[in-house]
Amino acid sequence: NVSVEQIRNGESNYNQYCAVCHGFIVKSAGGIPDLRKMSAGVHDAFNQIVLEGLLASNGMASFSDVLTEQEVENIHHYVKARAHEDREVALGNMEAPQYTWFGVEEE
Repeated sequence: NVSVEQIRNGESNYNQYCAVCHGFIVKSAGGIPDLRKMSAGVHDAFNQIVLEGLLASNGMASFSDVLTEQEVENIHHYVKARAHEDREVALGNMEAPQYTWFGVEEE
């Protein structure tokens, strides 16, 4: 199970290292892939992409110099949480998505 603290850590690192290209609150402005819509294969290779530069030839550099494996896993948790929130709103199950996990109490 994923803790609020893990998602918070992922959100913080996403904002610092990923948002400049992939968009604030994980909403891409266009040219760069929207991480809320990752395929199963990209989800499976997430750590390899971010830490090992698996997609370096596409312009997605490795972040192994600034992020640990656990921090990358937390970023992945945050991205999945944002995708879930937006999907629930689109399905009509929620009125508004949760955009941040800062200030949210641990369940």
